[in-house]
Amino acid sequence: MPSKKNENITNQLEDILIINAPLIAAWLVVHNNDDPPAQPWYTSARYFARELISKDKSLLTKKSTLAEKVELALIEHGIKGTRGSNVKDSTILKSFSNINLNVVNVKT
Repeated sequence: MPSKKNENITNQLEDILIINAPLIAAWLVVHNNDDPPAQPWYTSARYFARELISKDKSLLTKKSTLAEKVELALIEHGIKGTRGSNVKDSTILKSFSNINLNVVNVKT
């Protein structure tokens, strides 16, 4: 039978591990229905697109407007393109190809 002292230490360690567990931003998690992203920022762009569409379904048919809003979200979250520059809305449109944006994001 563990002593009270050992039990307290174990509880404290468990609390520390829970508090210090790495948190992964939801926009960095690849959606389970998506193809592997061609660029690292595609996952984030798709995440923000889905979030925006969940609030405004009309964006499903307004891809250019959607891409502009996603561009702002990427900038706001410090997500850059492959060369370290901001990803332009015209390039963001490529990340929407062959995927379903009308689905709920996976929450972490």
